[in-house]
Amino acid sequence: MGPTMRDVAARAGVSVATVSRTLAGSAVVAPEARERVLTAVADLGYVASRLPANLRATNVRILALVVGNVRNAYFPELIDGCVEAAQRAGFPLIFGDSNEDPERESDILGQLASERVSGVALATSIGTTLGLRRLLDLRIPVVAVDRRLHGMPVDTVTVEGVGGVESAIEHLIGLGHRRIGLVIGPLSLSTMADRAQGYRQGLAQGGIAFDPELVAQVDLQEATAQRVVGDLMRLADPPTAVIGCNDLTTIGAMRGLRELGLRIPEDVSLIGFDDVIGGDLMDPPLTVIQQPVFEIGCRAVDVLIARIDDPMAPRIDVALPTRLVVRASTASPASHARGEV
Repeated sequence: MGPTMRDVAARAGVSVATVSRTLAGSAVVAPEARERVLTAVADLGYVASRLPANLRATNVRILALVVGNVRNAYFPELIDGCVEAAQRAGFPLIFGDSNEDPERESDILGQLASERVSGVALATSIGTTLGLRRLLDLRIPVVAVDRRLHGMPVDTVTVEGVGGVESAIEHLIGLGHRRIGLVIGPLSLSTMADRAQGYRQGLAQGGIAFDPELVAQVDLQEATAQRVVGDLMRLADPPTAVIGCNDLTTIGAMRGLRELGLRIPEDVSLIGFDDVIGGDLMDPPLTVIQQPVFEIGCRAVDVLIARIDDPMAPRIDVALPTRLVVRASTASPASHARGEV
């Protein structure tokens, strides 16, 4: 038997009622308690998918959401959007956290298939798994949220990541940058592949040759990004600007630059992707490629409910727009006073 809600409560140091309210998206839970609960869920691999017998007996339709890592500030915002849309439509919503582990993700999806949930919104860690195939074999609707599932018969709700990074590159080139670094996650994730494509296309449109030395791949962990940005800055011809592929990698890059004694933007310009963590509150305020995370969650649940109601409708592929928000972390490289790293 897997971890229970009581185990999560003990790990987080809160009551079972607080865990229940957190997982239901209740606004009455204090932010600190909510963070502890979500961290405990991730640490324990808790799956809120063991449905009460009274719900199964009355054939209540249950939706499920499976995310990659609730420590990533993106996912709690996504959960909030999903909860909002589910509550508005009168659907209970449960969720699980794969911690970006394909095996755990497959197990969670397999459990959800056993529970015969009505539909699943999935931010996949890798793509097709045995658990996902089991859901589809049972004809349980699945919506790929944030990350696409190429070649699978599912609806999709994500953002226009290619154009988002292109706009960031255009902004940096307009400031005079020619050496632009990219800290990017696994290209097996469609979101990362899109952002890498936007990077290359943006450079090409600006007449700048692609240099693979300026691309550092990471595992979406802050510490890894902190390390690899140091490698970028130690190149013989280092970048004058760096783009992070999500909030965690951007924070890691910022810490790595400061560890080297480099100032933002005086020495290196920095752009992030997401902005869930509040880039406007950073020092300096962070230029970001902003995506509508809450809306992604809302739309994903809306699409999922529509698929449940009409299984034969044409497939839906929603790509919401991103927006470049220019703040103080980007400047002309002409103002850089670079020292030895």
